[in-house]
Amino acid sequence: QDGSVDKVAEVVIDITESKRAENRAKHLNLVLHAVHNVNQLITREKDINKLVKGACDILVKNRGYHEAWIALLDESDKLITTAESGWGKKFIPFLKQLKKGRLHTCGMKALKQPDVVVTMDPSSACPDCPLSGMYGGWGAVTARLEYKDKIYGIVSVSVPAKFAADKEEHALFKEVVSDLTFAIHDIELEQIHRRDVEKIKASLKEKEVMLQEIH
Repeated sequence: QDGSVDKVAEVVIDITESKRAENRAKHLNLVLHAVHNVNQLITREKDINKLVKGACDILVKNRGYHEAWIALLDESDKLITTAESGWGKKFIPFLKQLKKGRLHTCGMKALKQPDVVVTMDPSSACPDCPLSGMYGGWGAVTARLEYKDKIYGIVSVSVPAKFAADKEEHALFKEVVSDLTFAIHDIELEQIHRRDVEKIKASLKEKEVMLQEIH
């Protein structure tokens, strides 16, 4: 009657909101730390397979994300290579689907839009995905690897469902995706350059041999 119950309720709500904000800040700091470590990896790693595997390991190691996977695709969306961390053997059925050219719902959406794809409840939203029933209370955030209108593949991470729709979460995720894509593009250009140099060397060697035979 004197309103004391309402006051207690207000205190409980305040404490709950404060705890939620604290957990959010802690999670975002972990993600930010992961982004920093991925950037360090990018500066020293020049092998694409090692780069994507190392990135997955870093994203999960810092506990910003629970699991992570990356699939690199060619221009016809056929699988080139994959990397994962946190999934282990549970990733095998999913990998078999990818090798057959079968992308799950979230992956297909990610390939068709520039923004991130948020899946709050993967088990109901992606019934065609072998991983969907293994997220538990976690959601999924997925995005395409794109640089200058070329799509290199897909990145997906599992996050606490309560943070899956967080805009700052998306901004940090898009930052690491963008950095990874640029690094993959840069490595690809370097590989093309090396192949061109080797072709030129081979051509010059061939011409040198022909000249020697003539003389």
